[in-house]
Amino acid sequence: CQCDPQGSLSSVCDPNGGHCQCRPNVVGRRCDKCAPGTFGFGPTGCKPCECHVQASANAFCHPETGQCHCFHGVYGRQCDRCLPGYWGFPSCQPCQCNGHADECDPYSGQCLHCRDHTSGPNCERCLAGYYGDPVLGSGDHCRPCPCPDGPESGRQFASGCYQDRITLQVVCICERGYKGSRCDECASGFFGNPEEFRGTCQPCQCNNNIDSSDPEACDKRTGLCLKCLFHTQGQHCQECKPGYYGWALQQDCRKCVCNYLGTVRQRCSSAEDCECERETGQCQCLPNVVGQNCDHCAPNTWQLSSGTGCEPCACNLEHSFGPSCNEFTGQCQCMPGFGGRTCTECQEYFWGDPTVGCQACECDSRGIQTLQCNRSSGQCICKEGVEGARCDKCTRGYAGTFPDCAPCHQCFALWDIIVSELANKTQRFLERAKVLKIAGVSGPYQETLHSVQEKLNEIQSIIAQNPATEPLQNIGDLLEEAEKLKTDVAKKITEVEAKLSAVANDSSAVEAELRALEADAKSLHNAVKELAEQLEFIKISDVRGLYFENLEEFWP
Repeated sequence: CQCDPQGSLSSVCDPNGGHCQCRPNVVGRRCDKCAPGTFGFGPTGCKPCECHVQASANAFCHPETGQCHCFHGVYGRQCDRCLPGYWGFPSCQPCQCNGHADECDPYSGQCLHCRDHTSGPNCERCLAGYYGDPVLGSGDHCRPCPCPDGPESGRQFASGCYQDRITLQVVCICERGYKGSRCDECASGFFGNPEEFRGTCQPCQCNNNIDSSDPEACDKRTGLCLKCLFHTQGQHCQECKPGYYGWALQQDCRKCVCNYLGTVRQRCSSAEDCECERETGQCQCLPNVVGQNCDHCAPNTWQLSSGTGCEPCACNLEHSFGPSCNEFTGQCQCMPGFGGRTCTECQEYFWGDPTVGCQACECDSRGIQTLQCNRSSGQCICKEGVEGARCDKCTRGYAGTFPDCAPCHQCFALWDIIVSELANKTQRFLERAKVLKIAGVSGPYQETLHSVQEKLNEIQSIIAQNPATEPLQNIGDLLEEAEKLKTDVAKKITEVEAKLSAVANDSSAVEAELRALEADAKSLHNAVKELAEQLEFIKISDVRGLYFENLEEFWP
Protein backbone atom coordinates (compact mmCIF):
# COMPACT_ATOMS: atom_id res chain seq x y z
CA CYS A 1 0.00 0.00 0.00
CA GLN A 2 2.81 2.48 0.91
CA CYS A 3 0.36 4.85 2.62
CA ASP A 4 1.98 8.10 3.86
CA PRO A 5 2.02 7.90 7.60
CA GLN A 6 1.29 11.70 7.94
CA GLY A 7 -1.38 11.95 5.33
CA SER A 8 -3.21 8.67 5.83
CA LEU A 9 -5.30 7.40 8.63
CA SER A 10 -3.67 3.94 8.56
CA SER A 11 -1.27 1.86 6.62
CA VAL A 12 -4.08 -0.24 5.10
CA CYS A 13 -5.19 0.62 1.59
CA ASP A 14 -8.06 -0.38 -0.64
CA PRO A 15 -7.28 -4.01 -1.93
CA ASN A 16 -8.95 -3.28 -5.25
CA GLY A 17 -7.05 -0.11 -6.21
CA GLY A 18 -4.54 0.33 -3.41
CA HIS A 19 -6.00 3.71 -2.40
CA CYS A 20 -5.13 4.76 1.18
CA GLN A 21 -7.58 6.42 3.61
CA CYS A 22 -6.43 10.10 3.64
CA ARG A 23 -6.65 12.74 6.30
CA PRO A 24 -8.77 15.94 5.68
CA ASN A 25 -7.79 17.90 2.56
CA VAL A 26 -5.14 15.23 1.69
CA VAL A 27 -5.24 13.54 -1.71
CA GLY A 28 -3.29 10.90 -3.73
CA ARG A 29 -3.40 7.12 -3.71
CA ARG A 30 -0.82 7.10 -0.96
CA CYS A 31 -2.30 10.30 0.78
CA ASP A 32 0.93 12.18 0.29
CA LYS A 33 -0.15 15.68 -0.94
CA CYS A 34 -2.62 18.45 -0.23
CA ALA A 35 -5.77 18.86 -2.21
CA PRO A 36 -5.98 21.99 -4.51
CA GLY A 37 -6.89 25.14 -2.52
CA THR A 38 -5.25 23.82 0.60
CA PHE A 39 -1.79 23.90 2.13
CA GLY A 40 0.33 22.72 5.02
CA PHE A 41 0.58 18.95 4.57
CA GLY A 42 1.14 17.32 7.98
CA PRO A 43 -0.16 14.96 10.61
CA THR A 44 -3.41 16.85 10.87
CA GLY A 45 -4.00 17.07 7.18
CA CYS A 46 -4.07 20.20 5.01
CA LYS A 47 -5.69 23.59 5.81
CA PRO A 48 -7.81 25.61 3.36
CA CYS A 49 -6.07 28.56 1.62
CA GLU A 50 -9.03 30.91 2.24
CA CYS A 51 -7.65 33.53 -0.15
CA HIS A 52 -9.62 36.81 -0.23
CA VAL A 53 -11.89 36.50 -3.21
CA GLN A 54 -11.55 40.23 -4.21
CA ALA A 55 -7.89 40.79 -3.32
CA SER A 56 -6.31 37.59 -4.74
CA ALA A 57 -5.80 36.34 -8.26
CA ASN A 58 -7.37 32.91 -7.57
CA ALA A 59 -8.37 30.57 -4.80
CA PHE A 60 -5.13 28.63 -4.83
CA CYS A 61 -2.19 29.29 -2.57
CA HIS A 62 1.31 28.03 -2.17
CA PRO A 63 1.01 24.39 -0.93
CA GLU A 64 3.62 24.86 1.74
CA THR A 65 3.40 28.50 2.86
CA GLY A 66 -0.26 29.02 2.05
CA GLN A 67 0.51 32.41 0.44
CA CYS A 68 -2.24 33.48 -1.88
CA HIS A 69 -1.55 35.30 -5.15
CA CYS A 70 -2.40 38.96 -4.19
CA PHE A 71 -3.29 41.89 -6.39
CA HIS A 72 -1.02 44.98 -6.48
CA GLY A 73 -0.96 46.88 -3.18
CA VAL A 74 -2.37 43.91 -1.28
CA TYR A 75 -0.45 41.64 1.00
CA GLY A 76 -0.90 39.06 3.69
CA ARG A 77 -1.06 35.25 3.41
CA GLN A 78 -4.70 35.47 2.51
CA CYS A 79 -4.37 38.83 0.68
CA ASP A 80 -6.52 40.40 3.33
CA ARG A 81 -4.90 43.87 3.83
CA CYS A 82 -3.11 46.68 2.04
CA LEU A 83 0.61 47.02 1.88
CA PRO A 84 2.22 49.82 3.98
CA GLY A 85 1.83 53.04 2.01
CA TYR A 86 -1.52 51.86 0.66
CA TRP A 87 -5.09 52.13 1.92
CA GLY A 88 -8.63 51.27 0.93
CA PHE A 89 -8.72 47.43 1.07
CA PRO A 90 -9.62 45.55 -1.06
CA SER A 91 -8.95 48.25 -3.71
CA CYS A 92 -5.70 49.31 -2.18
CA GLN A 93 -4.23 52.56 -3.46
CA PRO A 94 -1.10 54.50 -2.58
CA CYS A 95 -1.24 56.97 0.34
CA GLN A 96 -1.27 60.65 -0.79
CA CYS A 97 1.05 62.31 1.75
CA ASN A 98 2.94 64.67 -0.49
CA GLY A 99 6.17 62.96 0.44
CA HIS A 100 5.93 64.00 4.07
CA ALA A 101 4.77 60.62 5.49
CA ASP A 102 5.34 56.93 4.66
CA GLU A 103 2.12 55.52 5.99
CA CYS A 104 -1.50 56.37 6.16
CA ASP A 105 -4.50 54.91 7.83
CA PRO A 106 -5.41 51.71 5.88
CA TYR A 107 -9.11 52.47 6.12
CA SER A 108 -9.36 56.29 5.81
CA GLY A 109 -6.17 57.03 3.94
CA GLN A 110 -5.22 59.81 6.41
CA CYS A 111 -1.50 60.20 6.53
CA LEU A 112 0.30 59.15 9.71
CA HIS A 113 3.32 60.85 11.30
CA CYS A 114 3.62 63.80 8.91
CA ARG A 115 7.12 65.21 8.77
CA ASP A 116 8.64 68.54 7.77
CA HIS A 117 6.25 70.55 10.03
CA THR A 118 3.24 69.49 8.06
CA SER A 119 -0.20 68.31 9.06
CA GLY A 120 -3.52 67.45 7.56
CA PRO A 121 -5.04 64.25 6.11
CA ASN A 122 -2.49 64.35 3.29
CA CYS A 123 0.25 66.36 5.03
CA GLU A 124 -0.89 69.14 2.75
CA ARG A 125 -0.55 72.10 5.13
CA CYS A 126 1.93 73.50 7.58
CA LEU A 127 1.72 73.09 11.32
CA ALA A 128 0.58 76.00 13.49
CA GLY A 129 3.45 78.42 13.74
CA TYR A 130 4.72 77.62 10.24
CA TYR A 131 3.84 78.89 6.82
CA GLY A 132 4.36 77.65 3.23
CA ASP A 133 2.85 75.23 0.67
CA PRO A 134 3.98 71.64 1.39
CA VAL A 135 1.94 70.08 -1.42
CA LEU A 136 4.17 67.80 -3.57
CA GLY A 137 5.29 69.60 -6.67
CA SER A 138 4.88 73.12 -5.30
CA GLY A 139 8.53 73.49 -4.68
CA ASP A 140 7.77 75.05 -1.29
CA HIS A 141 8.12 73.86 2.28
CA CYS A 142 7.00 74.88 5.77
CA ARG A 143 9.01 77.61 7.47
CA PRO A 144 8.74 79.03 11.00
CA CYS A 145 6.42 82.06 11.46
CA PRO A 146 8.46 85.10 12.55
CA CYS A 147 5.96 86.12 15.30
CA PRO A 148 8.35 87.25 16.51
CA ASP A 149 10.98 84.51 16.76
CA GLY A 150 9.42 81.22 15.70
CA PRO A 151 7.66 78.32 17.45
CA GLU A 152 10.77 76.84 19.08
CA SER A 153 12.29 80.13 20.25
CA GLY A 154 10.18 80.67 23.36
CA ARG A 155 8.97 83.99 21.93
CA GLN A 156 6.21 82.98 19.60
CA PHE A 157 2.87 84.77 20.21
CA ALA A 158 0.92 83.73 17.13
CA SER A 159 -1.32 80.76 16.49
CA GLY A 160 -0.15 80.81 12.89
CA CYS A 161 0.70 82.97 9.94
CA TYR A 162 0.34 83.13 6.17
CA GLN A 163 2.05 84.80 3.26
CA ASP A 164 0.08 87.40 1.38
CA ARG A 165 -0.03 86.33 -2.24
CA ILE A 166 0.17 89.89 -3.50
CA THR A 167 2.68 91.55 -1.18
CA LEU A 168 4.40 88.28 -0.23
CA GLN A 169 4.54 89.63 3.32
CA VAL A 170 4.10 87.22 6.18
CA VAL A 171 0.97 88.04 8.19
CA CYS A 172 0.94 86.80 11.80
CA ILE A 173 -2.29 85.61 13.42
CA CYS A 174 -1.66 86.83 16.96
CA GLU A 175 -2.79 84.99 20.01
CA ARG A 176 -5.17 86.68 22.48
CA GLY A 177 -3.42 89.52 24.24
CA TYR A 178 -0.94 90.34 21.48
CA LYS A 179 -0.91 92.62 18.49
CA GLY A 180 1.43 94.10 15.90
CA SER A 181 2.74 92.84 12.60
CA ARG A 182 5.01 90.42 14.51
CA CYS A 183 2.78 90.01 17.61
CA ASP A 184 5.44 91.74 19.66
CA GLU A 185 3.12 94.23 21.44
CA CYS A 186 0.46 93.79 24.13
CA ALA A 187 -3.11 94.27 22.94
CA SER A 188 -5.70 96.47 24.65
CA GLY A 189 -6.59 95.13 28.09
CA PHE A 190 -3.20 93.42 28.50
CA PHE A 191 0.16 94.47 29.91
CA GLY A 192 3.73 93.18 29.95
CA ASN A 193 6.97 93.33 27.92
CA PRO A 194 6.94 90.69 25.18
CA GLU A 195 10.22 92.06 23.80
CA GLU A 196 12.14 90.59 26.74
CA PHE A 197 13.23 86.97 26.89
CA ARG A 198 10.33 84.93 28.17
CA GLY A 199 8.35 88.13 28.41
CA THR A 200 4.61 87.75 27.94
CA CYS A 201 1.40 89.80 27.91
CA GLN A 202 -1.02 89.27 30.78
CA PRO A 203 -4.61 90.47 31.23
CA CYS A 204 -4.94 93.75 33.10
CA GLN A 205 -6.02 92.99 36.68
CA CYS A 206 -8.91 95.47 36.80
CA ASN A 207 -11.67 93.15 38.00
CA ASN A 208 -13.59 93.52 34.72
CA ASN A 209 -14.16 97.20 35.48
CA ILE A 210 -12.47 98.60 32.38
CA ASP A 211 -13.18 98.63 28.66
CA SER A 212 -10.75 95.98 27.45
CA SER A 213 -10.92 97.42 23.93
CA ASP A 214 -9.62 100.78 25.11
CA PRO A 215 -5.81 100.91 24.63
CA GLU A 216 -5.52 103.46 27.44
CA ALA A 217 -7.66 101.59 29.98
CA CYS A 218 -4.57 100.28 31.79
CA ASP A 219 -0.82 100.93 31.64
CA LYS A 220 0.80 98.69 29.00
CA ARG A 221 3.92 98.13 31.12
CA THR A 222 2.79 98.10 34.76
CA GLY A 223 -0.83 97.00 34.41
CA LEU A 224 -2.05 99.92 36.53
CA CYS A 225 -5.75 100.50 35.84
CA LEU A 226 -6.29 103.99 34.46
CA LYS A 227 -9.90 104.19 33.29
CA CYS A 228 -12.11 102.41 35.80
CA LEU A 229 -15.76 101.97 34.82
CA PHE A 230 -18.97 101.32 36.76
CA HIS A 231 -18.14 104.01 39.38
CA THR A 232 -15.01 102.21 40.63
CA GLN A 233 -11.48 103.33 41.47
CA GLY A 234 -8.14 102.01 42.75
CA GLN A 235 -5.06 100.43 41.15
CA HIS A 236 -7.19 97.45 40.20
CA CYS A 237 -10.61 99.18 40.12
CA GLN A 238 -11.29 97.21 43.26
CA GLU A 239 -13.39 99.72 45.20
CA CYS A 240 -16.30 102.08 44.69
CA LYS A 241 -15.36 105.69 44.18
CA PRO A 242 -16.46 108.40 46.66
CA GLY A 243 -20.18 109.01 46.54
CA TYR A 244 -20.93 105.37 45.69
CA TYR A 245 -21.22 102.14 47.66
CA GLY A 246 -21.56 98.41 47.01
CA TRP A 247 -19.36 95.63 45.61
CA ALA A 248 -16.94 96.85 42.98
CA LEU A 249 -15.86 93.29 42.13
CA GLN A 250 -19.43 92.53 41.07
CA GLN A 251 -19.95 95.78 39.14
CA ASP A 252 -22.48 96.79 41.78
CA CYS A 253 -21.46 100.30 42.84
CA ARG A 254 -24.58 102.39 43.52
CA LYS A 255 -24.85 106.10 44.16
CA CYS A 256 -25.05 107.19 47.80
CA VAL A 257 -28.52 108.48 48.66
CA CYS A 258 -28.17 110.84 51.62
CA ASN A 259 -30.64 113.41 52.89
CA TYR A 260 -28.69 116.66 52.63
CA LEU A 261 -30.46 118.14 55.69
CA GLY A 262 -29.59 115.18 57.89
CA THR A 263 -26.02 114.47 56.72
CA VAL A 264 -22.78 115.97 58.04
CA ARG A 265 -21.92 118.84 55.68
CA GLN A 266 -18.29 117.77 55.30
CA ARG A 267 -19.55 114.58 53.63
CA CYS A 268 -21.57 116.41 51.01
CA SER A 269 -20.22 118.66 48.27
CA SER A 270 -23.77 119.50 47.23
CA ALA A 271 -27.33 118.40 47.87
CA GLU A 272 -26.92 115.71 45.17
CA ASP A 273 -23.36 114.51 45.91
CA CYS A 274 -22.72 112.98 49.34
CA GLU A 275 -20.29 110.32 50.52
CA CYS A 276 -21.39 107.24 52.44
CA GLU A 277 -19.87 104.05 53.85
CA ARG A 278 -18.54 102.24 50.76
CA GLU A 279 -19.91 98.80 51.55
CA THR A 280 -23.19 99.42 53.35
CA GLY A 281 -24.19 102.84 51.95
CA GLN A 282 -24.68 104.27 55.47
CA CYS A 283 -24.53 108.08 55.44
CA GLN A 284 -22.84 110.02 58.26
CA CYS A 285 -25.76 111.56 60.15
CA LEU A 286 -26.04 114.75 62.16
CA PRO A 287 -26.90 114.52 65.88
CA ASN A 288 -30.21 112.75 66.58
CA VAL A 289 -30.65 111.83 62.89
CA VAL A 290 -31.01 108.13 61.98
CA GLY A 291 -31.55 105.90 58.93
CA GLN A 292 -29.18 104.70 56.24
CA ASN A 293 -29.96 107.85 54.28
CA CYS A 294 -30.07 110.11 57.39
CA ASP A 295 -33.63 110.94 56.43
CA HIS A 296 -35.55 110.95 59.72
CA CYS A 297 -35.19 111.97 63.33
CA ALA A 298 -34.38 109.63 66.18
CA PRO A 299 -37.21 108.83 68.62
CA ASN A 300 -38.36 111.78 70.74
CA THR A 301 -36.67 114.37 68.47
CA TRP A 302 -37.85 116.58 65.58
CA GLN A 303 -37.00 119.36 63.08
CA LEU A 304 -34.81 117.57 60.53
CA SER A 305 -35.26 120.63 58.28
CA SER A 306 -33.01 122.73 60.54
CA GLY A 307 -29.94 121.26 58.83
CA THR A 308 -28.09 121.02 62.17
CA GLY A 309 -29.59 117.80 63.44
CA CYS A 310 -32.82 116.97 65.21
CA GLU A 311 -33.80 118.70 68.45
CA PRO A 312 -35.35 117.01 71.49
CA CYS A 313 -39.14 117.19 71.60
CA ALA A 314 -38.95 118.53 75.19
CA CYS A 315 -42.59 117.57 75.81
CA ASN A 316 -43.97 118.48 79.25
CA LEU A 317 -44.30 115.01 80.70
CA GLU A 318 -47.02 116.14 83.12
CA HIS A 319 -49.21 117.60 80.39
CA SER A 320 -48.51 115.20 77.47
CA PHE A 321 -49.13 111.54 76.74
CA GLY A 322 -45.46 110.77 76.15
CA PRO A 323 -42.03 112.14 75.21
CA SER A 324 -42.50 111.77 71.43
CA CYS A 325 -43.66 114.46 69.03
CA ASN A 326 -44.36 115.00 65.35
CA GLU A 327 -40.93 114.95 63.68
CA PHE A 328 -41.92 117.72 61.26
CA THR A 329 -43.90 120.14 63.46
CA GLY A 330 -42.55 119.17 66.90
CA GLN A 331 -46.09 119.04 68.27
CA CYS A 332 -46.41 116.89 71.38
CA GLN A 333 -49.55 114.89 72.14
CA CYS A 334 -51.13 117.07 74.81
CA MET A 335 -53.58 115.97 77.45
CA PRO A 336 -57.03 117.62 77.46
CA GLY A 337 -56.84 121.25 78.56
CA PHE A 338 -53.24 121.84 77.47
CA GLY A 339 -51.71 123.03 74.21
CA GLY A 340 -48.68 124.59 72.63
CA ARG A 341 -45.89 122.68 70.93
CA THR A 342 -44.57 121.22 74.18
CA CYS A 343 -47.91 121.16 76.06
CA THR A 344 -46.74 124.00 78.33
CA GLU A 345 -49.54 126.35 77.26
CA CYS A 346 -53.28 126.39 77.50
CA GLN A 347 -55.14 124.52 74.81
CA GLU A 348 -56.49 126.23 71.73
CA TYR A 349 -59.11 128.97 72.32
CA PHE A 350 -58.03 129.30 75.99
CA TRP A 351 -55.71 131.73 77.80
CA GLY A 352 -53.90 132.07 81.10
CA ASP A 353 -51.05 130.46 83.03
CA PRO A 354 -51.26 126.68 82.52
CA THR A 355 -49.60 126.10 85.89
CA VAL A 356 -52.42 128.03 87.58
CA GLY A 357 -55.42 127.59 85.34
CA CYS A 358 -56.73 128.27 81.84
CA GLN A 359 -59.85 130.22 80.90
CA ALA A 360 -61.91 130.20 77.73
CA CYS A 361 -61.39 133.16 75.42
CA GLU A 362 -65.11 134.11 75.46
CA CYS A 363 -64.83 136.35 72.43
CA ASP A 364 -67.91 137.57 70.57
CA SER A 365 -67.75 135.58 67.36
CA ARG A 366 -69.40 138.45 65.46
CA GLY A 367 -66.52 140.86 66.06
CA ILE A 368 -63.32 138.75 65.96
CA GLN A 369 -60.79 137.82 63.30
CA THR A 370 -59.85 134.51 64.91
CA LEU A 371 -61.26 132.34 67.70
CA GLN A 372 -57.91 132.34 69.51
CA CYS A 373 -57.40 135.25 71.91
CA ASN A 374 -54.09 136.47 73.36
CA ARG A 375 -52.79 133.53 75.38
CA SER A 376 -51.41 135.80 78.12
CA SER A 377 -54.00 138.56 78.49
CA GLY A 378 -57.13 136.99 77.02
CA GLN A 379 -57.60 140.03 74.74
CA CYS A 380 -59.65 139.05 71.70
CA ILE A 381 -58.38 139.94 68.22
CA CYS A 382 -61.07 142.24 66.80
CA LYS A 383 -62.19 142.94 63.30
CA GLU A 384 -61.75 146.41 61.83
CA GLY A 385 -64.18 148.87 63.44
CA VAL A 386 -64.67 146.72 66.56
CA GLU A 387 -63.04 147.02 69.99
CA GLY A 388 -63.36 145.86 73.56
CA ALA A 389 -61.90 142.96 75.50
CA ARG A 390 -64.49 140.67 73.92
CA CYS A 391 -64.69 142.58 70.61
CA ASP A 392 -68.32 143.40 71.29
CA LYS A 393 -68.63 147.16 70.55
CA CYS A 394 -67.92 149.63 67.78
CA THR A 395 -64.58 151.39 67.94
CA ARG A 396 -63.85 155.09 67.76
CA GLY A 397 -64.59 156.43 64.29
CA TYR A 398 -67.34 153.91 63.62
CA ALA A 399 -71.09 154.44 64.11
CA GLY A 400 -74.00 152.08 64.55
CA THR A 401 -74.97 149.31 66.93
CA PHE A 402 -72.62 146.34 67.28
CA PRO A 403 -72.16 144.22 65.27
CA ASP A 404 -73.30 146.60 62.52
CA CYS A 405 -70.41 149.07 62.82
CA ALA A 406 -70.07 151.45 59.86
CA PRO A 407 -67.26 154.00 59.32
CA CYS A 408 -68.24 157.61 60.22
CA HIS A 409 -68.32 160.30 57.51
CA GLN A 410 -64.95 161.71 56.57
CA CYS A 411 -65.85 164.93 58.44
CA PHE A 412 -65.44 162.96 61.67
CA ALA A 413 -61.82 162.32 60.93
CA LEU A 414 -61.20 166.02 60.29
CA TRP A 415 -63.10 167.04 63.43
CA ASP A 416 -61.18 164.44 65.44
CA ILE A 417 -57.87 165.90 64.25
CA ILE A 418 -58.88 169.43 65.32
CA VAL A 419 -60.03 168.29 68.74
CA SER A 420 -56.86 166.27 69.21
CA GLU A 421 -54.69 169.28 68.40
CA LEU A 422 -56.73 171.40 70.83
CA ALA A 423 -56.25 168.76 73.54
CA ASN A 424 -52.51 168.66 72.92
CA LYS A 425 -52.18 172.42 73.21
CA THR A 426 -54.20 172.44 76.42
CA GLN A 427 -51.97 169.73 77.83
CA ARG A 428 -48.84 171.71 77.08
CA PHE A 429 -50.48 174.80 78.61
CA LEU A 430 -51.20 172.78 81.75
CA GLU A 431 -47.69 171.41 81.97
CA ARG A 432 -46.20 174.90 81.69
CA ALA A 433 -48.38 176.08 84.57
CA LYS A 434 -47.17 173.13 86.66
CA VAL A 435 -43.57 174.19 85.95
CA LEU A 436 -44.28 177.69 87.31
CA LYS A 437 -45.80 176.11 90.38
CA ILE A 438 -42.75 173.93 90.95
CA ALA A 439 -40.46 176.97 90.47
CA GLY A 440 -41.74 178.25 93.76
CA VAL A 441 -43.93 181.35 92.93
CA SER A 442 -45.09 182.80 96.25
CA GLY A 443 -47.44 185.43 97.54
CA PRO A 444 -50.39 186.54 95.45
CA TYR A 445 -48.97 184.66 92.48
CA GLN A 446 -49.51 181.35 94.19
CA GLU A 447 -53.24 181.87 94.27
CA THR A 448 -53.23 183.10 90.66
CA LEU A 449 -51.39 180.02 89.44
CA HIS A 450 -53.80 177.80 91.34
CA SER A 451 -56.61 179.54 89.60
CA VAL A 452 -54.94 179.16 86.19
CA GLN A 453 -54.37 175.48 86.82
CA GLU A 454 -58.00 174.99 87.80
CA LYS A 455 -59.17 176.71 84.63
CA LEU A 456 -56.85 174.61 82.52
CA ASN A 457 -58.13 171.47 84.18
CA GLU A 458 -61.66 172.58 83.33
CA ILE A 459 -60.64 173.11 79.68
CA GLN A 460 -59.01 169.72 79.60
CA SER A 461 -62.15 168.16 81.07
CA ILE A 462 -64.29 169.84 78.42
CA ILE A 463 -62.05 168.58 75.64
CA ALA A 464 -61.95 165.11 77.17
CA GLN A 465 -65.76 165.08 76.99
CA ASN A 466 -65.89 166.26 73.38
CA PRO A 467 -68.11 164.40 70.95
CA ALA A 468 -65.18 162.79 69.16
CA THR A 469 -64.42 160.46 72.03
CA GLU A 470 -67.42 158.25 71.35
CA PRO A 471 -69.09 157.19 68.08
CA LEU A 472 -71.65 159.82 66.95
CA GLN A 473 -75.14 158.95 65.85
CA ASN A 474 -75.38 161.66 63.20
CA ILE A 475 -73.78 164.86 61.97
CA GLY A 476 -76.26 167.00 63.93
CA ASP A 477 -74.83 165.76 67.24
CA LEU A 478 -71.35 166.74 66.05
CA LEU A 479 -72.46 170.32 65.26
CA GLU A 480 -74.26 170.83 68.55
CA GLU A 481 -71.42 169.49 70.65
CA ALA A 482 -68.88 171.47 68.66
CA GLU A 483 -70.81 174.71 69.24
CA LYS A 484 -70.93 174.04 72.97
CA LEU A 485 -67.23 173.14 73.06
CA LYS A 486 -66.36 176.36 71.29
CA THR A 487 -68.32 178.48 73.74
CA ASP A 488 -66.90 176.77 76.84
CA VAL A 489 -63.31 176.76 75.70
CA ALA A 490 -63.46 180.41 74.59
CA LYS A 491 -64.81 181.44 77.97
CA LYS A 492 -62.17 179.56 79.89
CA ILE A 493 -59.38 180.86 77.64
CA THR A 494 -60.44 184.45 78.38
CA GLU A 495 -60.26 183.78 82.09
CA VAL A 496 -56.84 182.12 81.80
CA GLU A 497 -55.46 185.03 79.79
CA ALA A 498 -56.73 187.50 82.44
CA LYS A 499 -55.00 185.58 85.19
CA LEU A 500 -51.80 185.29 83.22
CA SER A 501 -51.82 189.03 82.54
CA ALA A 502 -52.03 189.73 86.28
CA VAL A 503 -49.17 187.36 86.98
CA ALA A 504 -47.05 188.93 84.24
CA ASN A 505 -47.55 192.48 85.63
CA ASP A 506 -46.66 191.55 89.23
CA SER A 507 -43.79 189.06 88.83
CA SER A 508 -40.60 189.78 86.98
CA ALA A 509 -38.96 186.60 88.31
CA VAL A 510 -41.21 184.42 86.23
CA GLU A 511 -41.59 186.83 83.34
CA ALA A 512 -39.96 184.56 80.78
CA GLU A 513 -42.02 181.58 81.78
CA LEU A 514 -45.22 183.62 81.76
CA ARG A 515 -44.47 184.92 78.28
CA ALA A 516 -44.14 181.39 77.08
CA LEU A 517 -47.35 180.46 78.87
CA GLU A 518 -49.09 183.45 77.32
CA ALA A 519 -47.89 182.43 73.87
CA ASP A 520 -49.37 179.00 74.40
CA ALA A 521 -52.61 180.59 75.56
CA LYS A 522 -52.75 182.69 72.41
CA SER A 523 -52.09 179.62 70.31
CA LEU A 524 -54.89 177.85 72.08
CA HIS A 525 -57.13 180.87 71.59
CA ASN A 526 -56.35 180.86 67.86
CA ALA A 527 -57.22 177.20 67.65
CA VAL A 528 -60.56 177.84 69.34
CA LYS A 529 -61.13 180.80 67.06
CA GLU A 530 -60.42 178.70 64.01
CA LEU A 531 -62.81 176.08 65.29
CA ALA A 532 -65.45 178.75 65.79
CA GLU A 533 -65.02 180.02 62.22
CA GLN A 534 -65.36 176.52 60.86
CA LEU A 535 -68.49 175.89 62.89
CA GLU A 536 -69.91 179.19 61.75
CA PHE A 537 -69.34 178.16 58.14
CA ILE A 538 -71.09 174.89 58.81
CA LYS A 539 -74.09 176.63 60.40
CA ILE A 540 -74.67 178.97 57.46
CA SER A 541 -74.43 176.06 55.02
CA ASP A 542 -77.38 174.03 53.82
CA VAL A 543 -77.08 171.22 56.31
CA ARG A 544 -80.24 169.47 55.19
CA GLY A 545 -79.36 169.62 51.49
CA LEU A 546 -75.75 169.65 50.27
CA TYR A 547 -74.24 169.41 53.76
CA PHE A 548 -71.68 166.71 52.98
CA GLU A 549 -70.65 168.33 49.75
CA ASN A 550 -69.97 171.64 51.58
CA LEU A 551 -67.96 169.82 54.21
CA GLU A 552 -65.82 168.16 51.57
CA GLU A 553 -65.21 171.54 49.97
CA PHE A 554 -64.18 173.09 53.27
CA TRP A 555 -62.12 170.08 54.37
CA PRO A 556 -60.83 168.58 51.15
